[in-house]
Amino acid sequence: MSNPTPSTAYDTLPLPLLFPTIPITSTHLLSGGTTNSVHRCHTSTGSSVIAKRFWTFSVSSGPGAFELSLKRSEVENLVLENIPAILHPTVSAPTPLKFLHLRGNDIVETPNLADSTLLLSSDAGASTTTLKQLLTASSLSPSDSAALSPETWPQLGRALGQWLARFHWHFRLPAASSTATNTGELDEVRKLHHDLTGIGAGNFELWYTVTYGRLSSSYGEWEQGVVEKLQEIITAAEAPSADAANTSARTLVMGDFWTGNVLVSTKTANNNKSASTETKPTALTPEMTVIDWELSRTGHAWQDLGQMTAELLLCHYFGPEPSTTPSPALKVLTAFLTSYSREWDTLGSGKVFHVEKQSQEENRNQVDTELLALIHAMVHCVVWPEFSGWAPVEKVLQLKRDAVEVLTAVVRGTVGGVAEGLRGFGVVWEE
Repeated sequence: MSNPTPSTAYDTLPLPLLFPTIPITSTHLLSGGTTNSVHRCHTSTGSSVIAKRFWTFSVSSGPGAFELSLKRSEVENLVLENIPAILHPTVSAPTPLKFLHLRGNDIVETPNLADSTLLLSSDAGASTTTLKQLLTASSLSPSDSAALSPETWPQLGRALGQWLARFHWHFRLPAASSTATNTGELDEVRKLHHDLTGIGAGNFELWYTVTYGRLSSSYGEWEQGVVEKLQEIITAAEAPSADAANTSARTLVMGDFWTGNVLVSTKTANNNKSASTETKPTALTPEMTVIDWELSRTGHAWQDLGQMTAELLLCHYFGPEPSTTPSPALKVLTAFLTSYSREWDTLGSGKVFHVEKQSQEENRNQVDTELLALIHAMVHCVVWPEFSGWAPVEKVLQLKRDAVEVLTAVVRGTVGGVAEGLRGFGVVWEE
């Protein structure tokens, strides 16, 4: 299938015909891009659901050429079916409702929908805003401003960190050298990873190509050998031999864990206001929903950690000038990393991030995870700002220079962890 043009990609979906058992009365487009479109569907009962349509897409030339197949919709459906309903009281994922592969003979009246897929899932609600929008808006809407207080930012970070640690812990696979017992729960986790490998094969290659394949061309002043060394480190970390050496067990990774895929319910925050004070929010954290799971795969925790770290740094660099220091984005970031590490420690695997630099021999698993998360965050900051439309150019170049400086120090061996590497960005670590 050729890549659809916007005029065909965003056509109103004939959902009442495609899903006759769901009382859908109207739909409207929420977002649409080059790879999918998302629609909110209203029902006769007053509720709403989300319809996400997928189609194939490819970039066939230049650095980082890749293809997105329809398999990714099967990946998203499978993962959402297997995520526990409760991993954290304020963070969740959508619930899948229906999945449909649209073939030409099924939709004679709307042929442009042929060879695409549709996933219906629960709706986080109309009163949601992406975390990116909240952190980068020059001014918030009255409802968002009323729902958020200065204390909200670290609350959001802590909740996200706890949830992600529990998610990674729940879906972890034992390292090759582990003597873990094959419990029923572990068997279910193994089956999910096996099924994902079957339908999502190639996701690591895609993930590596679109980021690390563009690393050299994304910045013109690398020291000799730095890019090659970084690519070597990441490739070795993902290899099966890395698990055999017990550097870190594999787990399920979200695969696209960034601020644009975290919906924050400001309605929830408003509903949590103190009964005695109409305008003062309580300390309760707004509910969040993590969306867009199509790039999920078997991987390592540092991949999700590194991407979110980078995206929060982007919000810090390109968001409005903060009225206080640190900025809201840095407050979220510091709380996110600290909370993840503490939760992982509570679950029984030791802290992931350390304020004090450790030797490579001491707690090797956690040191590697920490260093790899830092590398991935900095590489993301070098490669993705322009593709994501961040501006102005002067700030983009400054961010790249700062990230390259950290990456060069990592290769030289003078920076060994996240706290040390992020200090120059203004991150003040929570003790």
